[in-house]
Amino acid sequence: MGLLRHILRSMLFLLLASTFLFAGPTVKPGTVFSADQVWYKAFKPVLEPGPPGAWDALGVYGPSGRLHEDTYQLWYVAAGVGTGVGYASSTDGIWYTKFTGNPVLQGGIPNFDDLGIVDVSVLLDRGYLSGHYRMWFTGATQGTQFPAYRIGTADSGWGHPEGPWTKYFAPVLDMGESGSWDGFGVSGPTVLWDERARIYRMWYTGWNLDGENAIGYAVSADGYEWTKYHENPVLQDAWPSLFDAPTVVKIGDFFWMWYHDGKVGYIRCAYSEDGIHWTDWVKPVLKPGIVWDYVSSYVSEPMVFTRDLNTPLWQDSERLKMFYVADEYGKEKIGYAYAYFGMATLPLFMDTMYHQTYFINADPSRSQYTAYDSLSSGILYGLCLTGDQYQGFDTNPNWVMQFPIYDLDCQCWDFSQIGSLLLRGKWVVTMGGRAVNSIVNYYEVSLARTPIYVNINTATQTYEFVNRLSGTVAASMPFSTDFAHNDLAVIMQLTGDENEIMIIYGITWRGTWAGGIYFKNVIWKGWYAQDMVGYNYVIVRWTDSDNDGAPHPFNPAEIVPVTYGFG
Repeated sequence: MGLLRHILRSMLFLLLASTFLFAGPTVKPGTVFSADQVWYKAFKPVLEPGPPGAWDALGVYGPSGRLHEDTYQLWYVAAGVGTGVGYASSTDGIWYTKFTGNPVLQGGIPNFDDLGIVDVSVLLDRGYLSGHYRMWFTGATQGTQFPAYRIGTADSGWGHPEGPWTKYFAPVLDMGESGSWDGFGVSGPTVLWDERARIYRMWYTGWNLDGENAIGYAVSADGYEWTKYHENPVLQDAWPSLFDAPTVVKIGDFFWMWYHDGKVGYIRCAYSEDGIHWTDWVKPVLKPGIVWDYVSSYVSEPMVFTRDLNTPLWQDSERLKMFYVADEYGKEKIGYAYAYFGMATLPLFMDTMYHQTYFINADPSRSQYTAYDSLSSGILYGLCLTGDQYQGFDTNPNWVMQFPIYDLDCQCWDFSQIGSLLLRGKWVVTMGGRAVNSIVNYYEVSLARTPIYVNINTATQTYEFVNRLSGTVAASMPFSTDFAHNDLAVIMQLTGDENEIMIIYGITWRGTWAGGIYFKNVIWKGWYAQDMVGYNYVIVRWTDSDNDGAPHPFNPAEIVPVTYGFG
């Protein structure tokens, strides 16, 4: 095990309510707090060392992975000096087949990676070399006293994850000046292409001569020429710092980082608006134990990813996926974990590629108020990464079931399927209550699958948002509320018929409008994303502070969260 490896160890009723113009609202508050980040581990390592004599017989580590269409792609590094990068693939994320031509990339350039490659980050590029698989890796060479580490890059051409890989002739990110925080070496890159900003972003580990390490940041227009952030490092512990091996995912307008804390051997998490200023998650998110890694003293080198933007949705709806490294009886192996990230991943609805997201709202012919639902939906459509998504109404017979089905068993017509989606593997955004929106009616009433449902309580004279799981009232407003200036709205997600579904509606159309604004200004921006992890609904309250009769898109005091939850 090389020196670097040694250091890495040390609305039926909802719309009707819009006609009720009766004084100030009373809201039943809920508890707002941050949920734990729960990761579920696979029962076994998903990639193990090869048999004796194989190139990767001493151990496997440094995973970089992604889900492309229906294939999990995994690149990794083998333990030992002089070894390189391997490739493996899987259709279920658990059982992998190694490429017979491994290793797909090896060291060999003098004064750069002649001692081998120690970690890797792979990206299917949509930027400078769009359509190419691109790799950034750490090369090791002999320094004056110890090995030196620099980051290089390689390109496999159009759509070939296994290669052949062509290595760029020189390092693209070098260590800093002697005595600086990264003066001993740079390693462990994680690179993402930011489609909205049209730049490459890299986070990496920097080492000093005392073996301390922290996480730095750099940007590039082409993936070759990188500019380090002038106030690096961007994430560090109290010295001696042992933060390393970052992996970063952008969800909406927010960055999430998972990294290894070498002091305790755990994987931690942080989040950021700009990728530079980070707020640390309170608790470690992954520790050794429970499954195969219970014998290991550490878990490290996380690689977190979401579905590829072109990947059809899976019924199990795993929001985030992680490869990680642990030791089992003296050999490093790669494990797998997944998390249901909940509301925090709703911005992914806006980040799909062409023709994957459907904005389906109630047909305006049913009510004059549904036109406002479509306007609210337009707020979300405007956030889409690509403009080539679908917009339409729930009366489209190619998207939504329109008619009852004749049941031969009971010799009767079954109306319960009206409003069910005929789409499969799509992202569906729909707005408006069950009274006018047949999709919402299907999932909330016929299928009883929504985490929140509305109840009109005539005994208490209130409109109630009820948590389906607990049966408790999450929020409510009296019939006497002046709904022209006050409202409640729910934003929730569920999986149905192999589709991801986001539903937004208020007690009146103004509430639906407020829900769309809240999604744009808060959820998509990620301002409270850390509070929404693990939840599948949020309820917000609109109060018309400027008395103009409509939710204000730029006044955050008008639309505030009442409660989050899981239902």
